[in-house]
Amino acid sequence: MSSKKDLKKAIKQMVFEVVEECFTIQLFDETKKEASEKLINDAIVYLNTAVSEINAAKDKATFKAIENRAEQKADEWVEALNKL
Repeated sequence: MSSKKDLKKAIKQMVFEVVEECFTIQLFDETKKEASEKLINDAIVYLNTAVSEINAAKDKATFKAIENRAEQKADEWVEALNKL
């Protein structure tokens, strides 16, 4: 089990990479701007929610569930970025 600090750092990095990739897509294809903006907003909302959940986590089971949701979210974002 990683620490709260490490999990927050990993989630922030994951969100940063999604946002960066969306901006790159917008740079090369303006027609995908709306879809990429939606993905950016989703990533920011997820970041805020995940950090709040991590701060509130008190036991290992809750912390592990947050880690699993982060992994699932990463997979969803990869699929969404591939569709763009």
